[in-house]
Amino acid sequence: MSKYLIGIDLGTTVCKCSIYDDTMKLVSQAGVEYSLIYLPDGHIEQDANLWWKLSKEVVVKALSGIKDKENVKAISVSSQSMAFVALDEYGNTMSNAISWLDERGHSELQRIKEEFGESDIYSRTGKWLYGAYVLPKLLWLQKNEPDFFLASKIAFPMDFLIYRLSGKHITDRTIASGTMMYNIVNNEWDQEILDKFKIDKDKLPEIKLSATVAGHIKEDVAKELGLSFDVVIVVGGQDQKCASIAAGINESVCTVSLGTAAAIEMLYDKPVMDPNMKIPVFSYLTDNHWVSETAIACAGAAAKWYQKTFASSYSYDQLDEMAITEYAKQNGIFFYPYLNSNDAFCGAFYGLGLDSDIKKTFMAVREGIAFEISMLIDEMKEEPGAKEFKRIVLFGGGSYSKLWCQLIADVCNTPVIVKDTSEMAAKGACIIAGVGAGIFENPFKTLNQDSDTLIYKPDTGNVKIYLEKKIAHQRLKKKMFN
Repeated sequence: MSKYLIGIDLGTTVCKCSIYDDTMKLVSQAGVEYSLIYLPDGHIEQDANLWWKLSKEVVVKALSGIKDKENVKAISVSSQSMAFVALDEYGNTMSNAISWLDERGHSELQRIKEEFGESDIYSRTGKWLYGAYVLPKLLWLQKNEPDFFLASKIAFPMDFLIYRLSGKHITDRTIASGTMMYNIVNNEWDQEILDKFKIDKDKLPEIKLSATVAGHIKEDVAKELGLSFDVVIVVGGQDQKCASIAAGINESVCTVSLGTAAAIEMLYDKPVMDPNMKIPVFSYLTDNHWVSETAIACAGAAAKWYQKTFASSYSYDQLDEMAITEYAKQNGIFFYPYLNSNDAFCGAFYGLGLDSDIKKTFMAVREGIAFEISMLIDEMKEEPGAKEFKRIVLFGGGSYSKLWCQLIADVCNTPVIVKDTSEMAAKGACIIAGVGAGIFENPFKTLNQDSDTLIYKPDTGNVKIYLEKKIAHQRLKKKMFN
């Protein structure tokens, strides 16, 4: 008889649940969208009570078609990172959660720089000075909303759900790594940083390794969800890290999540630090592993912007069919996908003329994002201690575009493997749940039956053409954006 594993994926605006059996066969899925709160002063918040309400809702919905619910053995959580909420002594929210998209902490970066310096902060936390991380936002709250620190606990999204499920205030290394208060070398809260900025460690969650059992499900929650009292709640992790474990990351495989944004992950057996302090480093889900992670804010978002603005009567498949006629051609059109308000540069087309039609410009959009992915991968490869990888595993909505997948293979001169794209982060949470429940030995050994959907091999002729185009793209980037 099958045993079931539940993975909750609490994203920025979507909450999802996947249920897999003990052979990692997908049994059921459910999801629901929810909103951010945009305040007049530019701050971005979220109702953390929705995190819990909607998580229960999607679990109940996903369970609705399962008759033998008594065979559910474990639940784990994948979540957005860098958001946080204040809780009182009873675990109730005291205010809205501050979203990871909120950048009110920018005004406090100079203070951090003066106290520690950029290099010291990066060597401790793996983070460059950026206002969206938790530490600068806490410093802003100290100045502007000191009542926040009357909180009994400060919870991040994953551990907020773990707390509601089990009553235990526990986070993991990947979530803690996104705070700028966590020492990725020692794998613990950095006490010197906490002391310097007067942040009470007792308010922060205890840190445990992913796949550790936090406890059993609370009886009232079990009754509400229709589950048995012996279900174990397993410490999960940050969504991109959970997705990468489901995609099959290892030291010879780089993963690329090609969704609204594009997140690139490389796995190492030690922290591989960027001398330029541009590439963030995180402790990973498993012991003695770290990841370098970098991202493009607008990947699928740039393609969606183009389609809605210039070609709304065409589907993505139709646009790809037109664009493929411009594949590996030197038409002189380049696209720079810096459309996010937080990007250092502004988005741009270069080389437009009267003959610049949809097929040429949409191909430029696909190429521009592929060039950016390739350039970020090049930077990651140049880090001291970085290892060569042999394959790129691609997943997310963008991986449904065969044109884009082949393009990334040619631009990166690396085989691209497209995995089953069914909610990778929730799948990763199910794998972690299975390890915690003792069903799997470790998360790297659960994918033997997982088949590759498609393999895209680089074409020698196209690789040469796209190397020339990438160099031209880089040269123009330097010229336009200095």
